[in-house]
Amino acid sequence: KNEAYEEELHLAREIQQALTGHGFPELANPCAAAKFSARYIPISGLAGDFFEVIEIGPDHAGVLICDVMGHGVRSALIVAMLRGLLEKQRSQAADPGAFLRGLNDGLASILERAGTTMFATAFYGVINLRKGTFDYACAGHPGPMIESGGEIRQLAKERADKGPGLGLFRNASYPTLSMPLDKVRRIVLFTDGVLETENIEGEPYFETRLMDIIAKSKETSLDLMLDGILASVLEFCETPHFDDDVCLLGIEIQPKTEAVAGGSVSS
Repeated sequence: KNEAYEEELHLAREIQQALTGHGFPELANPCAAAKFSARYIPISGLAGDFFEVIEIGPDHAGVLICDVMGHGVRSALIVAMLRGLLEKQRSQAADPGAFLRGLNDGLASILERAGTTMFATAFYGVINLRKGTFDYACAGHPGPMIESGGEIRQLAKERADKGPGLGLFRNASYPTLSMPLDKVRRIVLFTDGVLETENIEGEPYFETRLMDIIAKSKETSLDLMLDGILASVLEFCETPHFDDDVCLLGIEIQPKTEAVAGGSVSS
C-alpha cells in the first residue's frame, strides 16, 4: 500500500511540475514589452503555492499568485480545484475583481458541499501596455513590491484594499484598484513563505528586507534578482532549506528600445 501511495504521490508531483513549468506569453506593443520570470520551491513534493500568467491580448496579460492554506495532499487538491476554476473564469480575466469573485464563489461552493473549511490567499493583476495601467485585486494576500522611479514600495498594504481569502464564503467583494505603469520598471509578486521565514532567533524576514534586496538588485537582470531574493532569505535564516512553500513571480516593463519579450521559470 505504501508503495502504491508513493507512486500516486510521484505522479501528482510530476503533474504539478508540468502545469507550473510552461512558458510565458509574449507581451509587447510599439512602446514597450513585458518580461516574466518565476521561481517555485515546494517544501514537499506537493505544493500549495502556484502562479499563472494569462494571455488576454497581444499587449495585456493577467498575473495570478496564490497560496493555499497548509501543505501536502489537501492543499494540492485545492490547487487543482483553483486551476480548474481559473479556466472557467478566463472570460473575466480582464477584470481583476470579477475574476477573484468567480474563483472565490466557485471554491466556496465546492468546499461547502464537501463540508470542509479551507482557503487560499491570492493576488491578481492585469498589465495593460496599451493603456499603461496595472489593475489589480487582492484576496487576503501580501501585495507585490513595485520598483518605480528608483523607489521600492508595496501595493495593497491597507485592509480596505483587500477582500477575504478565497473559499471562506460566497459573494465576497474584491475591489479593483489601478496603478499607472509610466514609471514602473519591475513588479515582484510573492507568497508568504518569503516573508515568514524565520532566523534562529525567531525573527521573520519581513517586507523591509525584501524591499532592500530588490533595491540592491536594480542593476541586475530579472532572473538574477529573483535568485538573489531566494539566496537572501536562506542566508537570513541560516539554513539550506525553506520551511514553507515559496513562489516568486517577477515582471519587468521594458521600453521598446531595450525590450525583449518572454521569460523563464525555475523550480
